[in-house]
Amino acid sequence: MTIIHSDSFSVEQDLKELVHLCERSGSHFHPDLIIQNQDKELSLASEKPHDEVLAALSPSCLLPVGIKNFSLDKNQIVLSEKTDTGWDALQSDIAEIIFSIYKQTDKVNQYKRSAYWLSLVNDPELRIHIANARPFGINDSRFLDRSKSPEMQNRVIIDNFFQSRVLASQEPSKIDRLVIVPIVEYINHHWNGSPFQNHADGNDGGITVWCSMPVPNSKECFGYYSPMDGLDSYIKYGFVDHDAPLVRSIPVDIELESVGKIEILGAMAKTTPGKIFQDLKTIPRQIPGVKVMRKGELVRISHIFFPGQRTPNAMRAILRVLVQQLIKENINEPALKQLVRKSEERIIKANIEYYEKLKKLSNTQTLEELAATQLNKIWRYAKARKEVMKA
Repeated sequence: MTIIHSDSFSVEQDLKELVHLCERSGSHFHPDLIIQNQDKELSLASEKPHDEVLAALSPSCLLPVGIKNFSLDKNQIVLSEKTDTGWDALQSDIAEIIFSIYKQTDKVNQYKRSAYWLSLVNDPELRIHIANARPFGINDSRFLDRSKSPEMQNRVIIDNFFQSRVLASQEPSKIDRLVIVPIVEYINHHWNGSPFQNHADGNDGGITVWCSMPVPNSKECFGYYSPMDGLDSYIKYGFVDHDAPLVRSIPVDIELESVGKIEILGAMAKTTPGKIFQDLKTIPRQIPGVKVMRKGELVRISHIFFPGQRTPNAMRAILRVLVQQLIKENINEPALKQLVRKSEERIIKANIEYYEKLKKLSNTQTLEELAATQLNKIWRYAKARKEVMKA
């Protein structure tokens, strides 16, 4: 039986009803599951570690989100009038409870306090610098001008509030849809947390998360949202994941004389090994997506990571594949290694310069600590690379 620990009686009652409605839809929760609500912060935990499913949600309890169907009223999410959500009766009951919990736990105001883009409205230099680290551009709607109407500001806030909470669920038709996931949306992110899985137990369109308790001496269970570094989690969710073992490089162009150009976009992309990376299946979370590939001219990829200590050679392995895609003619091993090393050095230099400037521009302790954490990981990698070259 699911256990509720809440410092609010009304939230506790809502959570109990939400569990009941989900179970009516065919969802299942591990008997050791604990839903925690303390100081308006929701999370999932377990009485003890177990290698079992923590929560398996049926597709009929997921709420497809049409973001334009919602609006803000006094910092509360409300359905727009005469909106056809497409929800059935059970989903509508689930939605009513979910939005009641949002209201009681002040989720919109929490989002507004944590959303990085709202804090940058009056700091254009810092806004542009952070925008340069990821390919969404400085004209992204999140960098909202205060001169815009309150209606426009609310529209952007509600859009991004939902974008930070939904998951992609695959229907039997194989078409992805964005859905609010009851209960499971309370699980926090950790690099070693449980991935969200579709098609669990033959239940097409459902979402499953396993029990994962990676923090020592803690009962909290964590999910794995996507391969994010500290800057990614700050941009997308408003918190800095200092425990992420990797650092995603900022956009970098690498000119290799007489060979071609490697363009790294710095995108927050979730990919799997494709044809050219088929020999690198041991590092699937780090494999980039290839956007453009022209032999002897250009390779453009979504991203590249400074790897953690468990996969120290991942960046060089990926760069080696990219350089080989550019080269038209045979090349000896020393020359290939030199091109890979040159590419790596360009990436290291660009990222150190970026985060050193971010540290200087930082207007909050959060940003200053983010810059320091990223720099420490990059310097650690650079030092390890130098030691390898000396050996």
